[in-house]
Amino acid sequence: MSVSRTPTVGEEHMATWARRLLIGLGGLVVVVGLTAAGLLMLGRPRVSFSPSESALGDVQVSGVGAHLRNVRATLDGKSIGISTVDGRLMPTSNLPAGATVDIDPTAIAPSWIRWLFGPTTTTSVVVHTPRPRLTTRFAVARTRTPTSSGVVSSVSQRDVRVDFTSPVSVLAYREGGSGAATHVVHVDPASRVAVIPVPSGVLGGTIALSGVARSWESLPPMNHTVTWFADVAGSSAIVVADPGPGATAPTSTSPITLTFSTTVTQALGTSRPTLPAGVEGTWTEPTPSWSLPPRASGTGRGHR
Repeated sequence: MSVSRTPTVGEEHMATWARRLLIGLGGLVVVVGLTAAGLLMLGRPRVSFSPSESALGDVQVSGVGAHLRNVRATLDGKSIGISTVDGRLMPTSNLPAGATVDIDPTAIAPSWIRWLFGPTTTTSVVVHTPRPRLTTRFAVARTRTPTSSGVVSSVSQRDVRVDFTSPVSVLAYREGGSGAATHVVHVDPASRVAVIPVPSGVLGGTIALSGVARSWESLPPMNHTVTWFADVAGSSAIVVADPGPGATAPTSTSPITLTFSTTVTQALGTSRPTLPAGVEGTWTEPTPSWSLPPRASGTGRGHR
C-alpha cells in the first residue's frame, strides 16, 4: 500500500528558490566565463610596430590598461639610446645610413590583471635606416627656376638638378675639388630631387655630394660625383678635367679624366690629346653609357 503526500506551500517555495538559485549560479558561471574569455581576447597586452617617414618607427600598444614599459635598441650588438614620444621611436644620437637596428619594445599589463597574462609582452623587429643613392652622373646646369623642388638658396644664376633613389632631407655638397667649401642644407619637404647652385660664369665642373633621408642620420663621405655642363646655346664642346687646371694629381700615375659635353669624336674629330715629351701614358675611350640632352653624349679619358 502506498501513501502519497501533497507538498506544503512552504516546500514548494523552497523548491522554487532552489531552482532559481541553480539557474542564477549557472548564469553567473556563464558571465564569469564570458568575462574571462573577453579579458583573454581583449585584455592581453600586445605590441605592434609600423614604419615611419621621420622616425625609426611607430609603436602601438593594445590591451586593457596596457602601456609601453621600455624599448631596447641595439646596433651591431651595442645598445643605442631611444626616446619615445606618442609611440614614435627616435634615436638620441645620430645613426649611420643603411644601418641595421634591432628593436625590442616591451608592453606591460595593469597590476590587477597581470597575474593572468604574465609580467610583460615583448616583440622584436629589425629596422634598416634608409640609404638614398644618387642616380645622376651627368647633368646640364639650367637657368634657375624659383619654384623647383628642393632649391638651395643662393645668388647663383644656374642650378644643377640631381636625383636620388629615395627622398633626402639633408644634403652635403662641394662644388669643385677637395679644398672647396662644403655646404650642408636641409631639403624641406624631403624630396628625391635636389637642386644645387653652381657659378654662373663657369661652363662646367664637378660636384661631390652625399645625402641622408633622416635628420638623425650621419652624413656619409661625399663619394658621389656629378659632372655638369652649362646649357649654353651654340657653344662648342665643353670639357671638364679631373684634376682641374692648376691642380696636382694625387700620384704620378693617377689618371687624368676629361669629360666632354658631346661625344669625343664630335669634340675632337680624329685628333686626340697628346702628352708632353717624356711623359708616358695611354689615351682610352670608354663606351658611352649616359645621356645628356640636348647634345649627344660621350666621354673620353686620358690616363697619364
